Parts: sequence; structure tokens; C-alpha cells
Amino acid sequence: APVVAPTTDVVAAPTTAASRNEHLRQAASLLANGRFVAPAGNNAADHYLAVLAGEPRQRDAVSGIERILSALSARVAKAIAADRVHDAVEPMSQAAALVERAKWPASAHLAAQVASIHEVIEARRASARHPFDTAELEKLSPLLPLLARLDPEQARALEADLARPVALLRAGGTFREPNGPTVAVMTAGRAAAAHVDHAFAIQTTDVTRGAYAHFATASGRAASTCHESQSLLARLPRGLNWRAPGFSQSDDHPVVCVSWNDANAYARWLSKRTGATYRLPSKQEWLMAAQQAGTGRGCRMANIAAHVEEGAQCDDAFTHTAPVGRFAATPPGLYDMAGNVSAWIDGCASDGGSDATCNERVFRGLSWHDDDDDSNLDRVDTAPGDVGYANVGFRVVRELPRG
Repeated sequence: APVVAPTTDVVAAPTTAASRNEHLRQAASLLANGRFVAPAGNNAADHYLAVLAGEPRQRDAVSGIERILSALSARVAKAIAADRVHDAVEPMSQAAALVERAKWPASAHLAAQVASIHEVIEARRASARHPFDTAELEKLSPLLPLLARLDPEQARALEADLARPVALLRAGGTFREPNGPTVAVMTAGRAAAAHVDHAFAIQTTDVTRGAYAHFATASGRAASTCHESQSLLARLPRGLNWRAPGFSQSDDHPVVCVSWNDANAYARWLSKRTGATYRLPSKQEWLMAAQQAGTGRGCRMANIAAHVEEGAQCDDAFTHTAPVGRFAATPPGLYDMAGNVSAWIDGCASDGGSDATCNERVFRGLSWHDDDDDSNLDRVDTAPGDVGYANVGFRVVRELPRG
């Protein structure tokens, strides 16, 4: 699409072919010497715009403006790539002013001339590992008003990136960082079951057998001793472990027969792998996340040992664990917060107990082993930290920025 240029009062528009050719000759010389837009009255842009004022489709002048915009765009991109955003302001401002003087609207044609700016900013956006990783993007904030004049769509996308952390902390949502699980943001709040004064992100499903296998292989961690359940009537261990919990599982089932120590080690490994901080949920965090699942007794809500609704048995088709996510999610997007497996909780069963001296750990929630006599929010038990159970798994919390 051709440029439609305004008349400039810096260099007079040509009135004859000879004067037009003189403008083009001077513009080409100034362009070759790098005098793109300054000094006023003696720069290539002024002469090209003077030609376009009289001949809006003049090919040489259009090409000249394109070359100037491309050169200014390259300067901007080079400065951004070198982390010298302050050096990008002037050439970006010059490019935006030239676009406006030339009345060159945002279009595919303009996009081709400022492509190097677009590409370097997209590379910065793509380098963010998660929605809260905005440090590099925040460096580009001084360029936003100028970017809005050159590439409005990209400016809006960058503004959304910068606003997303606050939006997630206020309203929730899900995200996943490289090498990490999908997590749902839980906002700070008070409910009947819990009070949490900070936002946090909790894994949307229990840790799967496949994910734990990757950790066990990478870390070389040995399998823990495993019991069928924490019940005093359960049979003694018979070689059970997370690979062989006593029933068939595939990689999309929740891992079981892992101890509290195993779960804690997995969280530390995941933290190192992602660069974020992962851990087991606190009691209050787990209660906050689980409250939407209610009692966990509903026939379509949870994989538990027995469902009784209006006096009739309800068969959920799973004798032991079910694949994660098979039952309906709660409104924050969390699966199996009631049923399938109970979950290890951070901290010690004894108030004030340290990790070094703690003998008993806590797990909460209903599992495939429990019947509907219990309520999910009320189901809690303790066990040694070095023993696993065939009905206990875990999910992790990702810590979020506070404040």
C-alpha cells in the first residue's frame, strides 16, 4: 500500500520534475550518510516526505521512507537485545514520529518495516518461564507508549503480560512453567474451612505415577516401605512399593506408596528443576483448596470405596485408584480434591515439631480406600514420615510472590 504523506513545512514540496529529482538526489546522499531524520531541514526523511506531499505514490520516496524506518527499527532492536532500553527510546520515537508524519497507518506494510522491533520484543515475551516472570518485560515499560504508535497489537499483548501477575493474584487462573505441573492460583481469603492470608498455586491433579517415576529415575531415590493402609487391621507389608502397590496402575494414575519424605524430596527436586519454590500444601492451604469439593460423598464427585445415595449403591467403576482428572473438577480447576488418594500435608503432626525431630506426619482427605461415612474435609490421620501407604499420594504447592 502506498504512503499518503502530508505536506511538510520543513522542506518545500517540489513543483517541477527537476525539483523532485533534486529532493531525491539530496535524500539519497543524506541517507547514505546516516542522516535519517536529523537535523531538521537537512535530513533524508524531510526530502522524501516533501516529494510524497506532491506525489503520494512516488516509488523512490516510498522506498526511501521504508529504508529509514527499517534502519531505525534495527537500531531499536539492537539496543533492546543489548539490554540498553534507554538507547532504544530515541530511535523508536523517531520512527513513531516518521510514521505519523507520513500518515502511515498500522498495517502489514508498516509491520514489515518495524519487524526487527517486533521480533526482539516477542523473543523477550517468549523467554518468560511463567506469568510471574516479568523482570525482563518490565524493562520494556518505557517503550510502551511508543510501541503503541508503531505496533498497537503487540503493545496490548505486552501490557497484558505485565498485568497478568496482579490479575492472577486477585482473580485466580491456571498456568504451567517449563518442567513444572499445571497449577491453579488460589487467592487469599477466608472460608468456613480455612483462612489463608496469601495467594498460592496448587497442582491441579495429584502427582502421577509417571511423573514420580521420572523423579525417581533422575534422583536415584529408593522406594520406601509401603503398607496397604494406615488401618490397624491392614495386613503387614508384603513387598509393596510405588512401582507395585498391590493393584494395577498406569502412568496417569496418582502415585501411591510414597512416604512424606519421598513427597518432600520430590518437591525439592521440582524446585531445583524449575527455579521456582514447590512444597507440600499446608493444612490451611489444603483446606482452602478442598472446600469446593465439599464432603466428597457425591456419586460423580469422587473415587471412594462406597457411595450411598438415596439408599442405592453407586459404583464408580474403580476398585482402587482412578486416572487423575477422571472426576469433575472444582471451580478453581482442581481434580480429585476428594477421593482417589489422601494427600500428605506439609509440617509436623505435633505443633512446633521440626523436620529434624518430627516422628509423625499428616495426610488429609478421602481416598479410594475410604467409604462415605467420612467427610473429605474432616478426614485426617497421621503416620511416620518414612512409610508409604497404598491409599496416600500427594500434590504440590507452588509459592507465589507476596505483596
